[in-house]
Amino acid sequence: MENLQESVAETLAARYYLYSTAQALLGNEPTAEMLDAAAPEMVEAALEACGVEGAAELAGSFAATLEGVQCEGGLIGLSAQYTRLFVGPGKLACPPWESVYRSNSRALFQRSTLDVRNAYREQGLLPQMYPRVADDHIALELGFLAQLAKRAMDAHQAEDTNACKAALEASARFASEHLNVWLVDYASDLQKEAPDSLYAAVARIAQVFCARDVLLTGEAAVSLP
Repeated sequence: MENLQESVAETLAARYYLYSTAQALLGNEPTAEMLDAAAPEMVEAALEACGVEGAAELAGSFAATLEGVQCEGGLIGLSAQYTRLFVGPGKLACPPWESVYRSNSRALFQRSTLDVRNAYREQGLLPQMYPRVADDHIALELGFLAQLAKRAMDAHQAEDTNACKAALEASARFASEHLNVWLVDYASDLQKEAPDSLYAAVARIAQVFCARDVLLTGEAAVSLP
């Protein structure tokens, strides 16, 4: 039983690391500290702990993009790419908002945006810039799942099984109803717009991991006493 609980603890920690790392990279202008925290070997280990197929390949592609950053202008070049993909000016080629991918008009602040906001509110979590931001930005959705992952991890450490299961169930529900619905298309568009870039690699890792995590949360919950 002790080995099983250690395995669950490792998985919960890996989930938090992957969600928080993806959120940081897709939601903030890059820094050296941020890239150091996203070490490919740590990403691979976390993916493996979560039972993600192709973990080595995903981490290898990510490692290649980091090497490319070092060879192509470093943080200055990566910052310029981040601005082009996530900030503007001008119309973004692949807007990082759920509502754009779930409405025929490809417009912000649709019904899905309100549903996302309500999901945040139900868990007592709202973006710091609420209500002046579109709640369904990819980084905010990943950040929400990161907070739920931390909640589950902390509850497990405190031996609060009910709180841990509740956080896992909320995470699976949100990912199924929101992030997983549009992340495949967004990751594909990002790869087309910025082929083999760091951001395309991170979105691909997030896509594969999030799909796996819906199953993983159920498995972890069953493993709890």
